[in-house]
Amino acid sequence: MTMATAARAARVPAGTLGGTVVTAVVLAGLVLAAMNAGHPSPAYEVHRPFFWADVVLAGVYAALGVVVTVRSGHPAGRVLLVVGLGFALAGLAIQHAVLGVRVDVPAHGVGVHAMLWTWLAGALVGLLVMPWLLVPGRWDGLRRAGLVTGLLLVLGTTGARTLVQMPGAPDNPLGGSGRSAWAADVDAWCVGAAVVHGLLGAAFVVARARARPPWERRALRWAGAGLAATAAGYAVFEAGLGRGGAVLLGGVLLLVVAQIVLGAAVLVLLVRDTTPRMELALSRTVVGGLLTAGTVVLYVGLVAVLVRVLPWDEGAASVVAVAVLAAATAPAHAWVRDRVARLVHGSSADPARLLLDVHRALVAPQVAGSVLDDVAGALRAGLRLRTVTVRADDGTVQATAGAPDGGPVLTLPLVSRGRRIGTLEVAAPRGERLDPRTTGLLERLSGMVAVTLAQTQTTARLEALRGRVLDARQTERRQLRRELHDGLGPSLAGAGLALGAIANGADLGPEHAELLGRVQHELARRSEDMRLIARAVLPPALDDGRLAEALHTLSRTFEETRLTVVVEAGPEVDRLDPDRQVAAYHVAVEGVWNAFRHAHADRCQVRLRRLPDGAAELVVRDDGHGMRPDAEPGLGLTSMRERAQEAGGTLSVESGGTGTVVTAVLP
Repeated sequence: MTMATAARAARVPAGTLGGTVVTAVVLAGLVLAAMNAGHPSPAYEVHRPFFWADVVLAGVYAALGVVVTVRSGHPAGRVLLVVGLGFALAGLAIQHAVLGVRVDVPAHGVGVHAMLWTWLAGALVGLLVMPWLLVPGRWDGLRRAGLVTGLLLVLGTTGARTLVQMPGAPDNPLGGSGRSAWAADVDAWCVGAAVVHGLLGAAFVVARARARPPWERRALRWAGAGLAATAAGYAVFEAGLGRGGAVLLGGVLLLVVAQIVLGAAVLVLLVRDTTPRMELALSRTVVGGLLTAGTVVLYVGLVAVLVRVLPWDEGAASVVAVAVLAAATAPAHAWVRDRVARLVHGSSADPARLLLDVHRALVAPQVAGSVLDDVAGALRAGLRLRTVTVRADDGTVQATAGAPDGGPVLTLPLVSRGRRIGTLEVAAPRGERLDPRTTGLLERLSGMVAVTLAQTQTTARLEALRGRVLDARQTERRQLRRELHDGLGPSLAGAGLALGAIANGADLGPEHAELLGRVQHELARRSEDMRLIARAVLPPALDDGRLAEALHTLSRTFEETRLTVVVEAGPEVDRLDPDRQVAAYHVAVEGVWNAFRHAHADRCQVRLRRLPDGAAELVVRDDGHGMRPDAEPGLGLTSMRERAQEAGGTLSVESGGTGTVVTAVLP
């Protein structure tokens, strides 16, 4: 037995026990309903037709609670069971009250008043506690505060409602005349607070959905809509308890619609490996429930509005309402069906949407990973797959999404320009098979994945070639440094010394002595230039990855010249990769030499820092005379631009009468 199987086996008792309790209460209510069939209702208000809504919602939430608890172990599963139990107890209390009219039943007063608070407890737990449990991720202060406040409101509102005395009903043994009036005031305040808190919970779920993957974001938005509709339905229902009629019926139907939407979203969000049969049953149940409840709500609303606005009786208004609903049925069914299919099946329900998701993965800015990783993730999320793996023809894994579990894998060849370059390997969720629709979509999309793989491989080869070019250039610079330092530099210095000896030992005329002195001075100057170039071309510190030290060494190279070089570079620049270190150093060298040779600057500032996104920014600023607007780019500027581009970066130059600013950004 695997660890996952053992964990699921440990969760089964909790889920089945809760489901059994709710089922037993529902069955008891149905038995009493059969006994009460044909008998009158009590004189006080019982809302007997609401029994069937309570039974349906109790069954739905109990089933959801069992599935979520057994499949995922998420605490929301137990919350769902509590909600289902609340609806089941409310239905049982309705039938208990009806039975007590003609039969002496025990605890009749408690049972009658349980109608007031059992339903309320279940509804409020789903509205005020569920939002703070649904969103994956860490528990921050806002989330904890929302959960604690929701629990306090559930306890406060339910506790106040248990003390309220129903007009005309048997005495409530928990309440008295004084306690009942006080509890009614507290209850009225708690109802408003619960509605506001429920709307805040819905907003929290929708706001946190923006940072989640596409399929989670979609389910969380549905859950947020269900929570908002539940809060609105609860407010309408509470208002309808005092007014009755269409307002009360509208509140009940709105609550039913909201509970269906919320339940479907919770199941999709928390039970990720639903079977095809469960998905089909879920889709049909949600579509049918939404259309049925929505039709009734619209019918009641249209009739109420038409009777109030126009001088019609209810019969004429009913005919017009039926005609409007008949015209709206087909488009409403298509609209609801498409959106429910998107919720349950993901992007696979709409191939165009799936293609758009893959396209977004291809064009999105790369923060981490590769384009292939994003494409694999989009396919996995859109088609609700367990794993997606892109493998090159040499067997290396180029991208993967999901964790393999050793189950059956579908392998599709990836062909680019008539040549097989790899394979696309996908696996369905545990206990499922890939249906023909999903397989067909994967076959059609494999060409796009093949093109992406070919581009990735080409880019990798180019990167390898670029690395070899940079290595070759570094080798050449090391050789050049050695030749300048050990060969040409000493040769020029030796020639200068020989000319000095000649000038001191030979009897030269004034003109020849002056010429020999100028030549000796030029050799000494060129020898110093060779020394500076040998130090700057590739400092030993750069070979060891100490970029900051290399830049400071560059500044000290010009200490005995007219140019003052100031370097701002912290130790964090030493963490740049070798390619960017080399590029940044040589751009800085060219910038400083341009300031020294051509700009006749007195001061040059070199600033290198890491940007928040990880890129390196190098700024070389001098106070020289700048570049003429019509000047052609010289070798130094061209070399700097090439260096930046080789590292995948950009280079910009701003020049004016107050100096030149060279900025290189290396990603």
